[in-house]
Amino acid sequence: MTIEIVKANENHVAEISNLWMEFMLYTRYVDPIFAPQDDMIPIFIKEYLRPAMDAKNSLILVALVKGQVVGYSYSLINEPSNLR
Repeated sequence: MTIEIVKANENHVAEISNLWMEFMLYTRYVDPIFAPQDDMIPIFIKEYLRPAMDAKNSLILVALVKGQVVGYSYSLINEPSNLR
């Protein structure tokens, strides 16, 4: 099995969102505060995913197997680091 890692684009939004929801449903058993509401995917896309995909201080990557998203990485730098 070959896994390809690429920068996420608009074509990946639905699959990333579905994986995010799957993760949130799983983590609700760890802590109920993570239990998502039914309408959370559009909010996740509008308020978190798309802004992060467009921001210069973030990077969204997807892992693809035969063109299907099987994982993703959501990285965001909130403040410049003083480590140089």
